[in-house]
Amino acid sequence: MLAIMVVILCYRVYQVVNPPEDVDPKDDFRLPGDMLPADVETPGIPPQIPGLPDSENWTILWRKNPFIWVEPGTRGPITDEGEEIDLRLLNIQETADGSYIAQIKSPTRRGWYKEGAPFESYEVITIEADEECVWVFAEEVGRNVRICKGG
Repeated sequence: MLAIMVVILCYRVYQVVNPPEDVDPKDDFRLPGDMLPADVETPGIPPQIPGLPDSENWTILWRKNPFIWVEPGTRGPITDEGEEIDLRLLNIQETADGSYIAQIKSPTRRGWYKEGAPFESYEVITIEADEECVWVFAEEVGRNVRICKGG
């Protein structure tokens, strides 16, 4: 079997090195339009692609990582589907420009975050100062989670 493949390979190399003389190289480089018969109709313009869906939070579409494993336990707030998030809301303060920042404690660190600020595998979506709650996008569950102070 190997001998047959070597013979075929040698023959193909011979054809490439010594091409037949009666072949015109211009025949190989024709435009696609030259090869179509005259009675064939070409397709029209394809339909326009529909617009992108309206969504304020696109991260939910691409941030869900199916390979994240979360250790079970009773460590943090529970989402609607029973999944636990290890975050604590410690405080909410108003800044000089009238916006709010939230102090959030995760298992590895504590910090102040404004709306839209990413940290670790989370992102602060909205801060509800009057209810003392924060909406956070949690990458490990792939959805927004509401975390309230003291809860």
